[in-house]
Amino acid sequence: MNSYLTVDISKDCRLDELLRQQFFFSRHTLYLCKKEGRLVLNGTAVLQDCDLHPGDRLLFYYQKEEPLNCRPIEFDLKILYEDDLILVVDKPIGYIIHSDGTEQCRNENPQNVNNFVAWYYKKTGQKHGVYNLHRLDRDTSGCLLYCKESLMVACFSHAMETKAIKRTYLAKVEGIMRKSRIIDKPIGRDRHVSNRFRVSATGKAARTEVTPLKHDKTSTLVECRLATGRTHQIRVHLASIGHPIVGDVLYGAKENKRLMLHSHKVEFFSPLVNEMITVTCPAEDSFTL
Repeated sequence: MNSYLTVDISKDCRLDELLRQQFFFSRHTLYLCKKEGRLVLNGTAVLQDCDLHPGDRLLFYYQKEEPLNCRPIEFDLKILYEDDLILVVDKPIGYIIHSDGTEQCRNENPQNVNNFVAWYYKKTGQKHGVYNLHRLDRDTSGCLLYCKESLMVACFSHAMETKAIKRTYLAKVEGIMRKSRIIDKPIGRDRHVSNRFRVSATGKAARTEVTPLKHDKTSTLVECRLATGRTHQIRVHLASIGHPIVGDVLYGAKENKRLMLHSHKVEFFSPLVNEMITVTCPAEDSFTL
């Protein structure tokens, strides 16, 4: 336990309040950190809530060796970025992130990306649980983020939920799109088709920014930025304006060898270096026009 984050105190506050606001600790996490001696204030371990004052320095020792929480399966996973807290991998198409426990998942493809990450940790001698911060559809490729340390999962999950972590996608859509647009339409589950979603007045708010990059006679390559993170959001929104993603038969497109949706770029704040980190994953040649 030798890796830590430094918090310099700039105003009067309580320790527990600060940690809830800065790292989104639960009551149980606060208890564990104190019990395990992970909080050191001005050189002394903190065992209970206390007052903090300007000029105080708090060290949070976040490193926690943990056993693998899923089965490692050998796979040549491409690593896009890695530090002590975050791992970004290039998700291969054809695999789900993790099993939802259904019989269909167990029978169709018992291997998932979390299994591959577990193998990478085992191969490199890293003692982490596997914690994916978001999901990509089975046939979507590209940047997928993992948090290595369980004590920091809540912090990065909050950043994902509030869109402090920014995600940019590339999609090839049917038809010619000439102008950028913002699609602001609520999305709900389709009660008539399993695993399908639709624009619905009673659904959850969803907003996608779409910018056309180039086109040929039949399709357009677009960049999509998410302002919300609903299931199938990009797929539903693009289909709703008459431009379904190429290969997305679930939402009305013609068949293709793959769904032409790619997680191209992620941007997140790293507390290790106190700056934004940008990770990109080049799309395969089939995305060129």
